[in-house]
Amino acid sequence: MITLSDTLRKAVTDSGYSIRWMHLITGINRETITRFLRGENMTIHNADKLAELMGLELRPMRRRGKTKKES
Repeated sequence: MITLSDTLRKAVTDSGYSIRWMHLITGINRETITRFLRGENMTIHNADKLAELMGLELRPMRRRGKTKKES
């Protein structure tokens, strides 16, 4: 299963942006970005900032399964 972190990490890596530039634009600490790119998690607040910079939108998904009518 591809996670939100995987998708965001790939977008950041593929962007070609430097960590310094992302830090200057988003205000996210450079070490936080570095740790995220190495596989660690980050807060949803910071993930949202990076996603916006990458042109991605974090939004809820429709859940699969029974609907209220089927319950």
